[in-house]
Amino acid sequence: MALKISQLAPVTALTGTEPIELGIAGDKSATAAQIGAMSTPGFKNYLINGDFAINQRVFAGGALAAGVYGFDRWKAGTGGCNISLSAGVLTHTSGPLVQVIEAPNLAGKTITVSVDGLSGGNLSVSVEGVAGVIVASAGRSGVSIAVPGTSTGNVTVTLTPASGAVNYKRVQVELGSVATAFEWRPVAIELALCKRYYEKSYSDGVAPGAIAQQGKSAVAFSGVTAGSNLGQASTQFTAAKRIPPAITMYSSATGAAGKLRDNANGVDVAGSLAGGATTSFIWWGNTAGGTQVNLDMQWTADAEF
Repeated sequence: MALKISQLAPVTALTGTEPIELGIAGDKSATAAQIGAMSTPGFKNYLINGDFAINQRVFAGGALAAGVYGFDRWKAGTGGCNISLSAGVLTHTSGPLVQVIEAPNLAGKTITVSVDGLSGGNLSVSVEGVAGVIVASAGRSGVSIAVPGTSTGNVTVTLTPASGAVNYKRVQVELGSVATAFEWRPVAIELALCKRYYEKSYSDGVAPGAIAQQGKSAVAFSGVTAGSNLGQASTQFTAAKRIPPAITMYSSATGAAGKLRDNANGVDVAGSLAGGATTSFIWWGNTAGGTQVNLDMQWTADAEF
């Protein structure tokens, strides 16, 4: 049905609470605030895994050495840190917790770093060396920071307890000087974002290095000349990596790093890799003997900062 101009609702100033017309006079089914929410672009939270729910490494909590990752996208800063998670609440006992945001184009802009339910003390924040403090609060609390104009590449966000252990949840970094509600994203999307930096073959909840059959990569064929035979295969990532990742292979039967499992002979054998791609890698190994090639492995791919 074609609409005449006279049928369209008049445009008026909005306060954010009154109903507005959505094109045809008399349709007042949405408020200005709702329209604003619908028009807000996704991914307002520059952090990935801000609620610490993605845990591919199956980090059990506790001490992390400097530069070591625990929950996806979060690593310990200088001197290490100690963190644990229970029912979605992070207990941050000591030390700096860091996330590097990949090239977010925030140079010269004001951002707000916020958390929910901060208790036990204040939380010190550093964004590219600019310091701020989030004051303990039962609700959502944050601090606004001006990102240096020289920060044209990656942006490092660091959280450190100001004094003693603190508890908090749902960390967010967003544009502007106001701390808004935490942006929830579907698990499938959050996991895919994490996999740009780290991915494993193991099933969810299975730690790298565990003895596990599900998810492994394999190559098998028979009818070859008796002796040591070469098996080679290519494995595709489910998400393209930030850079060509560091690959670690694990025997599916023993969990030994750097090994393939030769199932035809019931032993581990040395594995070799050809990387250099952000989408896949090639792996191979020689069997211990016989007329069959039946090799498999589990793996991790690390492209973190």
